[in-house]
Amino acid sequence: MNRLAKLLRDGVLASTLAWCAAAFIFADVLLVARAGANPFKAVVIVNDLAITRYEVDQRILLMRSFGLTDFSEKRAISDLIDDRIRLGAAEEFGLSIDDATLEKHVSEFAARDGLDAGQLRDYVARRGVEPETLHDFVRAGVLWNQVVQARYGSSMRVSEGEIDSALSLGGGGETMVLISEIILLADNLGVEQTWEIARRLLGQIRSGSDFAEAARRFSAAQSGQDGGKLDWLAAGRLPPQVAAMILTLQPGQVAGPVQVTANTVGLFMLRDIRSGGNRPGTPASISYVRVSIPDGASDRNVREIVERSETCDDLKFSASKIDSQSISEEETAISEIPEELASVLVELDRHEARIYADEANAQAIYMVCGREVAVTESTRDEIRNSLYMQRLAGYGQSYLQRLRGNAYITYK
Repeated sequence: MNRLAKLLRDGVLASTLAWCAAAFIFADVLLVARAGANPFKAVVIVNDLAITRYEVDQRILLMRSFGLTDFSEKRAISDLIDDRIRLGAAEEFGLSIDDATLEKHVSEFAARDGLDAGQLRDYVARRGVEPETLHDFVRAGVLWNQVVQARYGSSMRVSEGEIDSALSLGGGGETMVLISEIILLADNLGVEQTWEIARRLLGQIRSGSDFAEAARRFSAAQSGQDGGKLDWLAAGRLPPQVAAMILTLQPGQVAGPVQVTANTVGLFMLRDIRSGGNRPGTPASISYVRVSIPDGASDRNVREIVERSETCDDLKFSASKIDSQSISEEETAISEIPEELASVLVELDRHEARIYADEANAQAIYMVCGREVAVTESTRDEIRNSLYMQRLAGYGQSYLQRLRGNAYITYK
């Protein structure tokens, strides 16, 4: 008997978040009925479609049955407005799902916690949720995914250059990041299903406080006890696919999911970012320009060359006026570079120059042009998928906000 089955037997439900909400935890919380209130009275009109008091109460009960015990009426109304807009967009695209397909998605939703569709409906029913409320919730999410894919999916490509750029982590200078994490284990469900769970959770996170609450509830990492918060750390010391995603964010933004290890999937929020300090771990290879400094060259001329050179091309051009034979450009595995020189090069930012004297006291100007991190093809695929999903989610969120801005919304 799996963990969920045991918890169900004991009357307690706890598991990872499924699709777009939270874990199923026992939360015997019911809304107090509004005495004399008409449950089918409209509270909001969205593009001539009513959202009733009954629907709001049902959404609150549903989300609380999923474990969000502090899910508010304001949040329920906002989510229902978004669902109306999502369904309207699906209708414009000619998208729909029949009863059999919807049942399939409800079953997939339930299966992530070891339930079948009937058991899930029974569980939420015991907490006052009608089956149609659950079905509407699943339907809106499924159709919106189809809308975003139909509108943006075929036009979005992640180039090899973008992956290379992400892997380079912006150069050699260490970027320090302050992040929060939610780590979900894929031991029982498998990576693909856990990835989908994380993606749905991402759709429900709207603020830092939401992220912290989700981390406390669902993260398998020790940091979950502190709302997922980690101390300052070097981006270069993160797994490459995680760093590539985080470095595209602005503080306060959340992204993911990304496969962190073979059995974990993560969501990450960037809280702050800064450059400087120590440098990241050693790259696999590095490209650089070397300009030999001839005997008798004045320190002033050498300093001028360095100061005028903002890129490797600048350095080669400036040095060529003095002695074109003194210029060399190399791309070499770090393991093949003398240890002392390698320690100097890995400390440099991209397009940062330094004068270095070797063991024979021969001086030269070195400027780093780029570096590569050793990664497997599977890691490149992970980064590609991460960048694609992040971009798709961003387009989807922007599209939803644009549709919401154009919608006719009247509060009653």
